[in-house]
Amino acid sequence: MSALVVASFNDGEGGIQEAEMERVRLLEARLRQAMLVSDVTALETLLDRELLSLSHLGQTLGRSDDLDAHRSGLIKNHDLQTADEQILLKDNVAIVVVKTQTFGSFGGQPADSVFLFTRTWLRSPDSTNGRVIAATAVRLIREDSARQCNARPGSATKVMQTTVVARFLSALGHDT
Repeated sequence: MSALVVASFNDGEGGIQEAEMERVRLLEARLRQAMLVSDVTALETLLDRELLSLSHLGQTLGRSDDLDAHRSGLIKNHDLQTADEQILLKDNVAIVVVKTQTFGSFGGQPADSVFLFTRTWLRSPDSTNGRVIAATAVRLIREDSARQCNARPGSATKVMQTTVVARFLSALGHDT
């Protein structure tokens, strides 16, 4: 279940504002469903051709990287649970910040984590559809995990991140 917090620069438009919020919520639901089942056709519709995405490991990725990861089975989501969703509307843009608990695998390894995603949606001028033009993922570290890594702060995380980055880039055909 999602707890929704709505923020906007222009709250004075009543019904129009709420209709736009609902449109963004529906786009987010379509994106989650497409990610959950690796529906590449739906993802092609929802992700802009010029998508600029920053992964939780600091890599800049494009639409083709995301599509290839789903198409190849590198990313497999079994469940995506969202909370604390915030939406900001401005002109033809909606910015969504949402906490997401992911359950699945990455490169055949379990990859259950909590992320804070920020997505920028651009509304199509001739329809009620929209496309993600920018996205950022931040992995949130649980307190118990942070305590387990207290020998040298960040050391275990850096080793894991380096391994995951190398595996991801290799799977996409990039040199590491």
